[in-house]
Amino acid sequence: MNLRSLIAISVYLACSSAQPTEPTPSRDDDFVAGFIEGEYVVIGKKPDSDETYTGRMIFKKHGADLEFSRRVAGETSDGPVILDKTASESGKPVLRVHFSLNGQPFEASYLWSSDLDNYARLTGYVYSPTKGKTKSPGLEALFPLADYNRNVD
Repeated sequence: MNLRSLIAISVYLACSSAQPTEPTPSRDDDFVAGFIEGEYVVIGKKPDSDETYTGRMIFKKHGADLEFSRRVAGETSDGPVILDKTASESGKPVLRVHFSLNGQPFEASYLWSSDLDNYARLTGYVYSPTKGKTKSPGLEALFPLADYNRNVD
């Protein structure tokens, strides 16, 4: 066997034994929707401003999908929650919502985790959906309205 044949066989074996890299498994949408579902207090800062606000946000599960309804500064918005699986380095999907604030369209991207009582807690940035329009993103923290007076055995 000559050197050229040996190299060709080596390259073939190396390529054929290489397995494609599997994407990091993402959380099941149904689990995420069930974990996030509930009512939250919203504390935020408007984009390009130091003005702060408070409000309420409700996430409702419909099958594996999640929808939101938010009321901030007397303005109500609702719609679907997008579970963006490509955005988080941790492998958890980022939640994205589109809403209006003072009649202007905004988008929020939330990271989520569990608090000490195993409720979801969300934090995120708020910005204009028009690329480059927001100079300083707004901030939001969502805290669950849980029944802390429940009888725990």
